[in-house]
Amino acid sequence: KMTGEDVNYKKSSVFNTSDIDGVLVKSFNGEIYELIFETVNVKWFGAKGNTDVNDIGTDDTVAIKKAINSLKNFIEKKKIAKDFGIINNAIYFPFGKYIISETIVLDDNLTIEGDGLKNSIIHCKNSMVAVTNVKGYDSGGNIISSKNNIIRGLSFRQGGIKLIQPWLTSVENVYIENLHGTENTGFYIEIPVNCKINNLHIRGSSGDGVVYRDFAGSGPSTTTFFTNLWVQHCNRGVVIDGNNGGSHEIAATNFINTIIEYNTVGLHIRGKVNMCNFSTIHFEQNGTSADISDNGIISFSNVWDDTSNGIYLRPSSNSINAIVKFDNVLSPIQIIDGYDGDIYLSGKYVLNGFPQSCRLMFDNVQT
Repeated sequence: KMTGEDVNYKKSSVFNTSDIDGVLVKSFNGEIYELIFETVNVKWFGAKGNTDVNDIGTDDTVAIKKAINSLKNFIEKKKIAKDFGIINNAIYFPFGKYIISETIVLDDNLTIEGDGLKNSIIHCKNSMVAVTNVKGYDSGGNIISSKNNIIRGLSFRQGGIKLIQPWLTSVENVYIENLHGTENTGFYIEIPVNCKINNLHIRGSSGDGVVYRDFAGSGPSTTTFFTNLWVQHCNRGVVIDGNNGGSHEIAATNFINTIIEYNTVGLHIRGKVNMCNFSTIHFEQNGTSADISDNGIISFSNVWDDTSNGIYLRPSSNSINAIVKFDNVLSPIQIIDGYDGDIYLSGKYVLNGFPQSCRLMFDNVQT
C-alpha cells in the first residue's frame, strides 16, 4: 500500500499470528501468508525519502528501523524452521533523500543498498554516526558488533559510517559529505579482518575523512583493502593509528588508486603499522601530504604530489624499528633530525636532505 507495487505472497507454514507485521507477513481470510521478495524496500514500511533541497521532509527513522527489525525476525524464524528458500538479507533505499534522527544499526549478514551515489541519500538530522555495526555491550563492557555486512550504492550527509571489529565486511560505491560538529569522521574502521572498501568518496569534514585504528582485541587488524579512495577538504584526510603496543597493530593493509587532496594533513600514520602499502597515490594541495612516525613498516610506490610540504618522517622512541620504502615517489621526502629508521629509495624520488641518525639504502636511483 505504500508504493503501489504488485507483490506476491504465498501461504506460510513457518509464521503465525504473532509474526504479522503487515508487510512481510500478513493475514488473509484467516490464513498466514509470507511475502516473496529479493530485498526489503524501506518504503514498504512507510519511509518517504521526500526531503527537499532545504533538508525539509519526513523523518524516516521509525520506518527504517521497522524494516530492519521485520527482516531480522523473518530470517530468524525461517532459520528456526529450516525453511530458507531464496532470501537476500538486504534493505533497499530506492531513489530519494531520507532523513534519520537515530543511527542505523546493522545486524549480522545485513546489507543496506541504494540506487547509486547521490541517488539514494541518507541525511542525518543532527551531527551523528549514520550507520554502525555496534549492536551493544556485554556484561563485561565488551563491544558486541555485527559481521559480514555490505553497505553500497548510497550517499550519507552530516553523518558517517562507524565499524568496530567488522569481519568480511565491504563498503562499495559510497559518498559521504558535510561532516561537522561532534561526529565529524567520515569513515571509521577499527580492528577489521578481511574487509574491502572500494569507491569511497569523502568530502568536507572539520575532523577526519578516514580513520583506520587498532587499539584493543586479541590480535591485529589485517587484510583490509582500500581501492579507489578519494578524500578531500578535511582536517586530516586519512589517519592510520596502530596504537603502538603489544599485539595490537595494523598489518597487511593496502591503499591502491587513492586521491588525497585539499586537506590540512593528507595522510597521518602513527603507531605499529606493519606491511602497509600505498600504491598509485595522488596527493594534491594538502597543507602537508603525509606525516609518519613510530615503528611502521610501510611502502610507497608511484606517488605524485604537487606540494612543497610532502612526506615527513618524524622521530619517536620507536622509529629505530621503522622501515619505509619509496619507489618512484614524486613527493618531497623530508626526514626530521633524530629519525633513526631504515629508508629504502629506488626509482625516481625527491629527497630534501637527511639526518645522520637514519640509514639509507639506494637501488636503481635517478634523483
